[in-house]
Amino acid sequence: MEFKLVNLIKLCTAFVFSTFLLGLFIFTIDINTMVNSIINSDYRYYLPAFVMYLFSLIFRTLRWKILLTPIKPISSFNLFPIVIVGYMANNLLPFRLGEFTRAYYTGIREDISKAAVLSTIFLERVLDALILLLFIFIISFFIPLSDFFIIFEDSFGLNRILIISVFSLPFILLFTLILSIAYAPNRTHIFFLKIILIFPEKIKNHLGNLSENLINGLMSVRETKKLLLLFLLSIPIWVLESGLFFFVALSFDLSYIYQNYFYMIVYMVLITAIVNIGSSIPAAPGGLGLFELIAREALIFSSIGLIDRSIAAGFATLSHALLIFPVIIIGQLILLFSNVSFFKLIKSSN
Repeated sequence: MEFKLVNLIKLCTAFVFSTFLLGLFIFTIDINTMVNSIINSDYRYYLPAFVMYLFSLIFRTLRWKILLTPIKPISSFNLFPIVIVGYMANNLLPFRLGEFTRAYYTGIREDISKAAVLSTIFLERVLDALILLLFIFIISFFIPLSDFFIIFEDSFGLNRILIISVFSLPFILLFTLILSIAYAPNRTHIFFLKIILIFPEKIKNHLGNLSENLINGLMSVRETKKLLLLFLLSIPIWVLESGLFFFVALSFDLSYIYQNYFYMIVYMVLITAIVNIGSSIPAAPGGLGLFELIAREALIFSSIGLIDRSIAAGFATLSHALLIFPVIIIGQLILLFSNVSFFKLIKSSN
């Protein structure tokens, strides 16, 4: 009963948050203009846009395979459908609960610790954030980002040092903590065991095993070569996902705003980075509402205000639709052919 109440509270919170953001998104545009912009977009670019995203998921699978190797070597062929199902779950569940679903699904399919798998997924997210921050840093040499900081200063009274710190420091500190744990696993485990001494023996044993499994999931970063490979594989993941935004922009015929295709690509990478870092806050399913708002404003910023807000909203909506709906359909088909119920999977993972 208590568990159901907690789930209900989570769902209600996500619903309220998402409704508020969607309301903010909708009431600041002209709906007819947005819908017409999507209807008039060039459908021929939809397929290459999704193919780019699909290839990014393949590279995610290759990277995840390396992260899982210290726990158990698993083939990419076996991991790819699990990645799809995990992303489908994230698109349907609030608060990124799909990560737990992916960890559970991997655990039962491959007979490995679910906690260790969850650690690798957490490490994935930190690597993603770091590579996106690196992209923004590199892009700053091609595009002056001073206007972006001025907008934040004028709108929210935040100076650029504070903005950079808020968006980068948490991920840098988390990665430093991960490295510290990976290079001193025994010391970390002993330290944790001392903390849980106050608990009853049964709970203490359970928490001790959990701690050990969570630490084991971080072991891939101990080797410098593997760590470098993980960062290198993170680059095509996000370049390819930027390709989705690029093709959606082409479908809206937005190339006229940029100096040339090179700058258009650079701006799409910047938009991808801003959207994914900004919408990393776990709340509504698939980041609904938050994604649209950030993508819309990022596109307006990249066009120096040349794009109408309603058309930018169409771009954001279509981009998000191509990111989530095909994955949901493919994920459901994978579960169907595997004779697995999505609802039972969610219930079990919870």
